[in-house]
Amino acid sequence: RTCTNYGTLAGRGARCALELPRRGIEEFWKGGSRDATINAATKQANAISGDPWPAVLLRQKSFEDMHKLGTLAGRGARCALELPRRGIEEFWKGGSRDATINAATKQANAISGDPWPAVLLRQKSFEDMHKLWYVLLKEKNFLLAEQHEARQRRVRWQHHGRLKKVKLSMKRILTVLSRREIHQQALRAKDILSKQEVREGLETQRFHLEESMKVLEYRIKQAGPRDSLAISAWKATLQKYEADHA
Repeated sequence: RTCTNYGTLAGRGARCALELPRRGIEEFWKGGSRDATINAATKQANAISGDPWPAVLLRQKSFEDMHKLGTLAGRGARCALELPRRGIEEFWKGGSRDATINAATKQANAISGDPWPAVLLRQKSFEDMHKLWYVLLKEKNFLLAEQHEARQRRVRWQHHGRLKKVKLSMKRILTVLSRREIHQQALRAKDILSKQEVREGLETQRFHLEESMKVLEYRIKQAGPRDSLAISAWKATLQKYEADHA
């Protein structure tokens, strides 16, 4: 079928039999604030977005996947390749900004003990202190996030003591590791020094042995071909020195 009367079909709202195929133009507003087929709650949920794609994940994608990401990079677009969650919710989970727990639980979670003493940290291995360092670093970032929110809301933040304890524990870990490394370097230096003393003693003994061999060779040469008890003793001693030198 063809459109024969263009004049009658040129009015507003007229439809031609040869309709233009849809090119997916509705995807520019589908699921967004201009979509009339969804309610306000769905629009609000669709407006929540995650973090931008990090370069370390993009390097693992193929050209086709990155091409899809490029075409879906518009505002409000939803990519089929979802970015995995990296635990960003742990910056407020269990704290004052967590809406899933009540005030009593938040108050109980805010109670903290003493900082890690150095006498206990010295008994830990490097792997244990490495794990403890990242636990303290996570707690430090958690508290700094709460402090930043309190400054934005212009309210008093009441956990300065917790942050001070975390920083003090991290400082003590660095101190223990530094002193342990200094002690290990001292032990290595002592071992190197003892080996050097042994080597110098052997070199000194070798030098004296070579000097004694030269003296005996000179005496035997000066004595000539005559045979005597002293010359026989010198030759026996020289053979012994040569065996030790070899």
